[in-house]
Amino acid sequence: MFKPINNGIFVYFVSIIYSLMEIEMEGPNGWCTHMPTARNILATFTFYHLLMMAFIILVFFQLFHRKDIWMIIMYTTLFFFIEDVMWFMFNPYYTIKKYSKENIHWHTRWIFGQPIENYICYLVLIITYIKTKYKKEHMNSVINIGILMAIGISLAPLYHYFYFKIRQ
Repeated sequence: MFKPINNGIFVYFVSIIYSLMEIEMEGPNGWCTHMPTARNILATFTFYHLLMMAFIILVFFQLFHRKDIWMIIMYTTLFFFIEDVMWFMFNPYYTIKKYSKENIHWHTRWIFGQPIENYICYLVLIITYIKTKYKKEHMNSVINIGILMAIGISLAPLYHYFYFKIRQ
């Protein structure tokens, strides 16, 4: 019988695929700079970003609605965190070396080398852990995702090579 993968692992791979799709669309021009989308619809968000967020929230609500609301919030937050961070790691025009305030104009507030949005994600993860009744799944998902992100970051240079190779 087919057994589904751990929810955290699923969210990680969906996030990575979405990151890679955005890299294909944006290339070196992050935050939809050269895409035909309406800008500053809600603060600095483009209309594309609002549609993407609505899509992910709806899909994750449907996928995880049998859990409590805290797990839906946790998985949705993890998606956006992974998708954003790994976009920079896998994008050969940015990489881990350029993950900084000087190179990323759309993340305007940085603390200790990370955008403030990352710290908001960490806070949401702590709150959702405290509130959920699925503590074991929550912790397993966060640990699995942390491990997978470390592996992904270490393998990103191979993707950079592949990215340019298929464009020759």
